[in-house]
Amino acid sequence: MSTKEVAEAVQHTEATVRNVLRQPWFQERVTKLMADNGGKDIMAMLKAEQFNSLVTLITLRDDAKAPPVVRANISQDILNRTLGKPIQRIETDNTMHSDDPVAEARRLKEELARSRENGA
Repeated sequence: MSTKEVAEAVQHTEATVRNVLRQPWFQERVTKLMADNGGKDIMAMLKAEQFNSLVTLITLRDDAKAPPVVRANISQDILNRTLGKPIQRIETDNTMHSDDPVAEARRLKEELARSRENGA
């Protein structure tokens, strides 16, 4: 059940239900009940909260009083979850490097001298 469904079933607000869910004594009790009844599938509980979490994110994103950085991060998270993260370009340097540092230094000096001659 979602938080909203639980709140309706027990005739309390969603805020009250969320508050109880955060209490250590309640979490311990639920864990024990799940273990006693062989239900150790936490994923079902997490999946039931997906919608509520999305609603919370959208509420924060649309809250004009929320800091702009928070709103931007939430917007980006929502886009990343639906569209995937943008592809990042990686540049590589295919220049041959010498295993001989002395020869490499000589080659660089010669290249610098040539560029000075051509630029002057």
